[in-house]
Amino acid sequence: PSARVIGRGAHPTTYPAETLAQLDLDAIGVGEGEEPLRRWIENPQVAHPGILRKHANDALVRWWAPDVDALPDWDRRPFGDVPSDGNRYEVAVGVPLGRGFCPFTCTFCGVDAYRRVNQQPTGGATRLRSPERVIAEMESIVATMAVPRGFAAWDEILPLQRTWLGQMMNQYRVRIGLPFAAQARVEQVTPTFVD
Repeated sequence: PSARVIGRGAHPTTYPAETLAQLDLDAIGVGEGEEPLRRWIENPQVAHPGILRKHANDALVRWWAPDVDALPDWDRRPFGDVPSDGNRYEVAVGVPLGRGFCPFTCTFCGVDAYRRVNQQPTGGATRLRSPERVIAEMESIVATMAVPRGFAAWDEILPLQRTWLGQMMNQYRVRIGLPFAAQARVEQVTPTFVD
């Protein structure tokens, strides 16, 4: 009875009022969650940017991490060794390359609506982690758990910044060398890109 329950993710961020009205939650997180969640856990009685408390009339302020390289690695321990019989993208170990939104406006994809509702621009919508930071996280994963199917970029599409992508993939080839799954748009796929 004393547990506090918070909902986070794409749906609460996109539909905050509806989520609070329909679900038995104490609060929801809107935007990115690391710092708002920590602050709410420490003091749930006051308003925090990025948190909407039920029956509190908090202002809707979506929080975005100012420095994505400073964010901690994902804590994969709660999930254990969860098998999946899906495609390789689903069974690979997911690692974020950045934060933000896909800059494209495909009508079949919910990400575009999510981006528009959250007032994110198409240009500069993604904040990339440094290639070194991404590779370091992968190295720490390989050192602590089995990665039989390789890694997957946990982003809507591979970054459009070719210089960044070249640096990251060159380091990946040398330091990781496992299969790598990602989503890309067809116009990204050139011979140089594939190489």
